[in-house]
Amino acid sequence: MNDNNSYTISHIKYVEHPLIKKNSIEYRSYQDNIAKSARNKNTMIILPTALGKTVISALICADIMYNYKKLKILIMAPTRPLVLQHMVSFLSFLQVTDDQKVMMTGKTSPMLRNSIWKNDYIKLIFATPEIVKNDLLEKRINLDDFGLVIFDEAHRAVKDYAYTFIAKNFLESEKNPVTLAMTASPGSESERIKQVCDNLNIEHIEYRNEEDGDVKAYINPINTKWEWLDLPDEYISIASLLKSMLNEKLRWLSSRGLVKKKNIDYVFKKDLIELGNILKQNLKYSNPQNQGSIFYALMTQSAALSLMYCIELIESQGSFSLTTFMKRMEDSEGKTHSMLLKDFRMIEIKNRLSKNNNIVHPKIEYIVDLLKKYNNKNNNSLSSTKSKVLIFTHYRDTAKYLVDILEKNGIKSFRFVGQANRKDDIGMKQEEQSNILNSFRKGEFNVLIATSIAEEGLDIPQVDLVIFYEPIASEIRYIQRKGRTGRKSMGSVIILAAKNTVDERIIYANKRRIENMKRLLNNIKIKLEPRDRYLPKPDPYTEDEAK
Repeated sequence: MNDNNSYTISHIKYVEHPLIKKNSIEYRSYQDNIAKSARNKNTMIILPTALGKTVISALICADIMYNYKKLKILIMAPTRPLVLQHMVSFLSFLQVTDDQKVMMTGKTSPMLRNSIWKNDYIKLIFATPEIVKNDLLEKRINLDDFGLVIFDEAHRAVKDYAYTFIAKNFLESEKNPVTLAMTASPGSESERIKQVCDNLNIEHIEYRNEEDGDVKAYINPINTKWEWLDLPDEYISIASLLKSMLNEKLRWLSSRGLVKKKNIDYVFKKDLIELGNILKQNLKYSNPQNQGSIFYALMTQSAALSLMYCIELIESQGSFSLTTFMKRMEDSEGKTHSMLLKDFRMIEIKNRLSKNNNIVHPKIEYIVDLLKKYNNKNNNSLSSTKSKVLIFTHYRDTAKYLVDILEKNGIKSFRFVGQANRKDDIGMKQEEQSNILNSFRKGEFNVLIATSIAEEGLDIPQVDLVIFYEPIASEIRYIQRKGRTGRKSMGSVIILAAKNTVDERIIYANKRRIENMKRLLNNIKIKLEPRDRYLPKPDPYTEDEAK
């Protein structure tokens, strides 16, 4: 876009622009560089969490709104809380009136959405992608009205996610607006990164990490520590029984050529999931006389997956998680679970878990001891706003158990999970999530135990320490978790891992993925093709309009 009245640096190092509120955005050179680069081409911005992707998008919005006052801007995020967060953030930066912006989610009626899309005075539309996709299908949206489309958490733009459909429709529009994609990480596989770029019509990538020259000055150091813990003998013994059962299932599948890897030690969840998909397809289209053998193979594959899950629970989570899962197996009516529970080894495991329910995972002991030290460090109280701890865990059961254990040890904490209800576990409503975060921000409690809901986008308060209860395989989620600390001051990350378990394999796989992602992002830029686009003649605000 043109640079008429483009923002400048003021003498007090704030961004100045007719449509940006005074002293609302502190100048940062990398944000300025990226915003200027992304103004007139489809760009993916890849920045670690807390480096200001929203600020950069607000700078670009201000320029487009100022120079093309008749065009609208669409800002999308995957969830309602994220959409609301973006609207609040944008309005804290941009000079817009209340009737120039609107938020649309699944709670907004189709009739009202139709009138919003047609309202020429509304310039900023914040929406969830499913709503936009539905309204495109129903032809409620006039694509010529838009000069900028923003895709937050752009790494989701794979397969049939709504972002893919939306981007395709905007590309086909006559005026071809500018696309801005934002993510902390698009993934570590070349094919996935290329797919995200293709699906969003990306022609340019702006990537920064903590080591880049124009970013370093704004980064606080994060001390990352891997804490290796020894499993108790009883856990090792239970895991051994489960592995003997698993190996029987894998050898059966391998002997029939259903598992292609010769060494069953290298058969992982992904392999079994792929096999299950194939078997289900075969079962669907096979002759009735062949269905019995395919169904048994499917049961064996499913049993192997369940056993892998059990091993992960005892090694990485604790006996409480395995006990909970086995109770769910007993309550289920599935033939696979029934078959497993009748095995003498599973009966032995159940008895051991019952007799030794007081043996906790060493990760629990480590967390309790560590938080007690934090307690003493802060005048015997974790109520100090200076010390906030965020514990990530993959499982809701673990989060609930941790809250109970910490409460017994005099440490106040709260669980933070998603909205979906699961069996015996009611999700948290949006209002409840907001109240928990506000209390955490105010220092009413200082230990938040969260599942993946706290990884992506949400405005989680600054924390001093992030604890990974278990290593995370996804490099995207690793970067998001780590980015929750080190925002305003030095932060710390502790990753807990049990020795000689699935934890160890995940840690090394994650390290490889992160290095691979950095290498791929540095090389993929040259493969992106510039796109032809129609740029309308600038129609900037007058001085009176910009006041």
